[in-house]
Amino acid sequence: MPVVERAKSYAIVARCEGMFPADLARYEAHRTRKGGDLGHISPERSGLNRRLIGAEDWASTVLAKIADMRQQNFADELEELDRRGRRKEIRQRILEGPKDPWRASRHGPLREIILTANAAFFANSEVVDPATGMRKAEVDFESRAVAWLKEEFKDSVVHARADRDEHAYHIHAVIVHEIPIEVKGAPRRMLQPSALPLIKDYKELQDSVGKCFADIGLVRGEQRAEAIRKAYADKTEPPVQPRHVRPKAWRQAKDLELLRREAAVKVQEGAAAEREQAVEAKAVEADAAAAAQMADAADRERRNAVHEKIIAGLAKLSKQELGQLQTRTDTLTTREQDLVAKATAVAERERAAEVRALEADAAAAAQMAAASERERRNAARELLIARRAERNRLEGGQLQTRADALTTREQDLAAEAAAVAERERAAKAKAEAAEAKTAEADAVIAVAESVEAGLLTFEAGPAGPRAKRHEDKVEPGLVTGLMTRMRASVSGRTLAITALGKAWSKLRTDAKTEAETRLRERTADLDKADAALVEVAKTLPEAHRNRFAAVYAPLASILTRIRRDTRRGEGREGEGER
Repeated sequence: MPVVERAKSYAIVARCEGMFPADLARYEAHRTRKGGDLGHISPERSGLNRRLIGAEDWASTVLAKIADMRQQNFADELEELDRRGRRKEIRQRILEGPKDPWRASRHGPLREIILTANAAFFANSEVVDPATGMRKAEVDFESRAVAWLKEEFKDSVVHARADRDEHAYHIHAVIVHEIPIEVKGAPRRMLQPSALPLIKDYKELQDSVGKCFADIGLVRGEQRAEAIRKAYADKTEPPVQPRHVRPKAWRQAKDLELLRREAAVKVQEGAAAEREQAVEAKAVEADAAAAAQMADAADRERRNAVHEKIIAGLAKLSKQELGQLQTRTDTLTTREQDLVAKATAVAERERAAEVRALEADAAAAAQMAAASERERRNAARELLIARRAERNRLEGGQLQTRADALTTREQDLAAEAAAVAERERAAKAKAEAAEAKTAEADAVIAVAESVEAGLLTFEAGPAGPRAKRHEDKVEPGLVTGLMTRMRASVSGRTLAITALGKAWSKLRTDAKTEAETRLRERTADLDKADAALVEVAKTLPEAHRNRFAAVYAPLASILTRIRRDTRRGEGREGEGER
């Protein structure tokens, strides 16, 4: 496949994060856009997201598999302990219940892999599907990601999805890796992602994705770990190791920075407004001063004109008129001086009033500035409160969704705990039943051994066969052991004695029936011979019949004796069989 040439090279980003089974509910809520951090999501594009690997119910399937592993491991452990005769450990483990099928760690037994690249890598590619807006870079990236996941993780990759409603196209995948092990002779099914080479070695993971995506123009990320090790070896300053920040934390930091910048702009705007007000005030003062100067100049011109007229009139007056005029002039001078004094006093009062007015204006300006500052602060605070309210509203919905998910999870855990308790009770009942059956079987065997050893015999009784002990015919030690075992289970002892008694009674009945059958068969021949003799006697002449009768009397006595002896022999034979 030809290598795609691009103006700028971009790095393939592969990130691996640990997960616990309890995180799957949060993962699914975010996948379906029903919960989690949705501040960076474009809802109108969420319909373009799609699953690449796994069924819709993959999460519930994984949880069911983990529950099955937990129960199977528990059953195998109890079976192995039972095989080794560890009764105390069995009781302890039944009380503890099933354990999680993974070793405790801070990362958890599952792994989430995220594959992406710089948003510009996808944005610079041509659109190949106008209906969905799918670009060629996204198609190439997706095909290689799916192939890489299936090749490297096989059946352990249970889910993968493509997100297209965020800033950059990216793929999420979940890894569930199971391995078989043996613990104290018992098989175990365990979840251990570190058994996968790419999970165990992060460098190998980066090398693998870099090689897989090289043919679409993506390169392996910078080998910072190697650079840091080399810097330490060379005793030079190591490069800064970047720290991954979650999108939510990054957006919160950006929001805080914007709020600070907005507040600073508000302050600068307030300072500029204050400077403009000061300039306008100075301009008004300058206009007032210029108007006052112009008014003073006009007044001086009028006075000069009046003085010139007076001087011209004085030149025409007589001495007497001049004296009168002088008197009037002095009077006017005095009056002018009084007026000047009054004007000076008024000016002083006006200046004092002006000073007070200026002070009042300054105080008013300060109050207005303070009010403006308060208004700006209140506006910034209201903006901050509005943003926080919006964020709290969004996070409130997310928290409610998380609370609902936690409630559902708690209900599931309660149901699972109830099921586990029920299984524990059933297991305990089975263990007790097994112990009772074992004791019962041992008591049955002890009864059979007692019959074989001669400790127990059976005899006919009015209500049926009855067991009888003969302790004097058996060793005392054997008697004690057999009696202890028989006492351990009343039901087993009763069952064995009843069954053996019925068997003895049946054998006795069968022997009697067989003896009677044999007796009837043997006496039947004698009866036939006797009948034949009688029939023959009937055909004999009278003389011979009388002689036959004389001879038959002792013969009949012999036949009767033979029948009696035969019955006695059959009786002894039947007793021997019994």
